[in-house]
Amino acid sequence: MKKFSICILALLFSLPLAAQDTIRTYYDEERELLKEIYIRINGKAEGEVKRFSEDGQLVQIGQLKNDQRHGLFIDLDPATGDTIRTVPFLENQRNGVSRSFYPGGQVQQELNFIDNQIQGKVTTYHPNGEVKDQTFFNDDRPDGLSESFHENGQLSRKVTFREGEFDGLLETFDESGQKLLSANYKKGLLDGQELQYFPNGELKSSIHYSNGELDGTYEAFHPNQEKARVGTYKKGEADGDIIEYFEDGSLRSTISYKKGIPQSALTVNHPNGNISLKREFIEGSDIVSKESYYYPNGQIYQILTYTEGFLEGEVKMYREDGVLQEIRNYKNGRLDGFRQFFDEEGQLTREEVYEKGKKIDK
Repeated sequence: MKKFSICILALLFSLPLAAQDTIRTYYDEERELLKEIYIRINGKAEGEVKRFSEDGQLVQIGQLKNDQRHGLFIDLDPATGDTIRTVPFLENQRNGVSRSFYPGGQVQQELNFIDNQIQGKVTTYHPNGEVKDQTFFNDDRPDGLSESFHENGQLSRKVTFREGEFDGLLETFDESGQKLLSANYKKGLLDGQELQYFPNGELKSSIHYSNGELDGTYEAFHPNQEKARVGTYKKGEADGDIIEYFEDGSLRSTISYKKGIPQSALTVNHPNGNISLKREFIEGSDIVSKESYYYPNGQIYQILTYTEGFLEGEVKMYREDGVLQEIRNYKNGRLDGFRQFFDEEGQLTREEVYEKGKKIDK
């Protein structure tokens, strides 16, 4: 019997013993701020791993197997300890249903991983539990139908994705179900007619696009359905007259373009019909050469002259009654020289001197 016991002991001692170590990593060289802790068996990470924030709060619990993430990883709110997110792993790859949570514990989002990529339907929820968004994914990209919803359950947006890009009809709706937008996309770019609506269902704008650029007629409307803006574009550039109107139908502004280059001055009117602004351009370019501003009574306010796009020279500013208010001098777009101020009688009250935009102390 004694001989048999000795044999058993000899056999036990001859079996390989598993070497197990507790591994701790730290944020600091002094090894005071614990970062993570896990077990290493025979040189490989196994079992539970815990990770901590720099202030010592537990932020993640997971499972390791053969030096790989394998099992459920749980992200925690460092302040409350509540679960923020759960992600399942299989041989270091995300695989299975992952969930995110609101602070109260309600599910915020559910999605499925296959071989570390999002596949299938991704569902996001409002805090009240109503579905907020459902979008289909393929290989980590939206691909297929996507629907978003208001908290009351009404459809908010409906669109189709193709390889991560809008492709087809996009529609948006308000909380009552009224359509606000209808637009067509092709490979992520606006292509075709875009229609926008006021909350009462009346048309707000009708705009045509081609390959992401304005192309064709452009019409915008006031809530009373009077035209607000009309124009024509070709390949993203204004081409023809661009006209804007006040809500009563009176003219607000006019300008004419050819291939995006102004062919006339821009004139902007006050609601009473008197001119508010006349902006002139260097011939054959969109660079401003001169701007004249007016009060509603027709009195000139100021005239600005530009050289190569920069303010240049003397600018006189007038009050609405025509009395001189101020004189400024510009060079290369900056105040340079005398700046004079006048009272309501037109008498000089103060002078300042500028150089390259900076006031010079006398």
